[in-house]
Amino acid sequence: MATSNNRMERKFIVTEISIFAVIWFFVSFLGAGLLFPLATKLMGIDDIQAFIGQLSIDSSSSDRFYAKLIMIINQCVTFLVPSLIFLLWIHKRKSIQFLHLNRFPKVNLLLFGCLLMIAAYPLTNLILKLNQLLPLTQDLSTLENKANNTAAVFLIMNTPREFLMSIFTIAVIPAIAEEIFFRGILQNYLSRQNAVKGILLTAFVFAAIHMQWASFLPRFFLGIILGYLFYWSKSLWLPILAHFVFNGMQIIPAYYASSDQLQESSSLSELPVGLIIFSFVLTGVLGYLVYSNRVEQDSSLKKTPY
Repeated sequence: MATSNNRMERKFIVTEISIFAVIWFFVSFLGAGLLFPLATKLMGIDDIQAFIGQLSIDSSSSDRFYAKLIMIINQCVTFLVPSLIFLLWIHKRKSIQFLHLNRFPKVNLLLFGCLLMIAAYPLTNLILKLNQLLPLTQDLSTLENKANNTAAVFLIMNTPREFLMSIFTIAVIPAIAEEIFFRGILQNYLSRQNAVKGILLTAFVFAAIHMQWASFLPRFFLGIILGYLFYWSKSLWLPILAHFVFNGMQIIPAYYASSDQLQESSSLSELPVGLIIFSFVLTGVLGYLVYSNRVEQDSSLKKTPY
């Protein structure tokens, strides 16, 4: 009987994820084929690839603004809109409950979770530097260079208005859109029968879907942390806020740094060993504190049909 129930549940999970994948594919395809050309035409951009390719830290403030606008549209089309369509179609009025947005995390969980992301920052940078030692093909190297140039442009902020726009583009929108997509929906399904496998698989997809292989391992690492924050808190608010904190940490120092300092900080300089050890220990301690304050079970959420 139990085996039969497991098979039925597995079939149900596969069906729901397949529906989600189809919605994501069509919305992304339509977005790339229709919305992006329309939006860029309204911005006065004839060739979006050429526009992205010519971006640099010396780009004008208007080009930087349009680049951020394109990033926001991309995040919405790729992650947020497909998620909302799926939720409204499948879960309807129970979408908030399904996403575990109907409860806010306890203050101590919120504090430990956000501090965990800050503590893990040097460790994540070490993983990034190790990842960058792996060889890439010429095509992948070209894509990485374009992505790095675009990221550098987002961190050039000469006015408070540009700073707020960068916060919205890099921290607010990705934290909401990506956490709803990955932890709120994908992990919600994949973790039903095995939480650890669900967290790891979701983290893998999270890292792979960005198509930036020189930063695959740190994204995978962060995906695991965010996955466990969601699993232990039983609230999507915690990974959303933790994601926001991690991304926001990169923006605030950049606002006060010069272009030369930004280029220097992005180079493969060695990280202090003491800082790495401290980051490793503190990440472990804070991870344990989050685990110790975890929410064991929420009967109201458990009754929600997934």
